[in-house]
Amino acid sequence: MERNIRRQRIVLWSRALNLLLTAMAVVAPLAVVVMGATMSAAEIAASADVDPALFPTVTDDKRIAIVVLTVIPVLVLSYGLLRLRTALSAFRRGQYFSRDVFVAFRSFASTLLAATLLRLAVVPLTGLILSAGSEKGSLAITIGFDTIQSLVLIAGFWLLAWVFTEAAAIEDENRQFV
Repeated sequence: MERNIRRQRIVLWSRALNLLLTAMAVVAPLAVVVMGATMSAAEIAASADVDPALFPTVTDDKRIAIVVLTVIPVLVLSYGLLRLRTALSAFRRGQYFSRDVFVAFRSFASTLLAATLLRLAVVPLTGLILSAGSEKGSLAITIGFDTIQSLVLIAGFWLLAWVFTEAAAIEDENRQFV
């Protein structure tokens, strides 16, 4: 009886998280585009860690370039969220330690790592886009390392997912011999 209750909870939470991940994967890129299109020049400059007084206006072509640049890591993350749904589907089928689950985890970790690395480039590249065509000596660029902890955690998660994927493959091979 207890086992059945646990399984029902896993199915319920997997469904709920599946819906949430799907919504996030769709809404996040749209939100970034809307925010980028509606931000003031001062807000865009502040997001690039540059003095807003240096860039009182942002041309449409620069705004479009910044929005495209900013949405790329979010699209990669959205893909990762959709890949994670594969693991949740396996959980609903009662497959908690299958190869599909670990491959989905590894894929999610890989896309999370890629999105984080891409996000590192967004701030300095936004500063370069804002500075393009400006008068000589007004280049503004800032590089931050506030995501190093995230990168280490993501790399650890990826490594664990990879090891579990290999373990599941070995278990599948061993089952064939028994």
